[in-house]
Amino acid sequence: MTDIENQEEANSGRTVLVTGGNRGIGLACALNFAANGNQVAITYRGEVPTEAIESDLLAVRCDVTDTE
Repeated sequence: MTDIENQEEANSGRTVLVTGGNRGIGLACALNFAANGNQVAITYRGEVPTEAIESDLLAVRCDVTDTE
């Protein structure tokens, strides 16, 4: 088994929260975590991304910078 395979196996089956997961790097990370067998929730401020719906990500509208 390669180092990459070991890392993927060790990082599967977890619950992951990605803030800012509706686009760019956040969305790419969320989709990667989901593809590797993790349960993934993302937060977003704008529109829920189509990729989140298609990939079974839990999308929660939330502004993590708002202290209220």
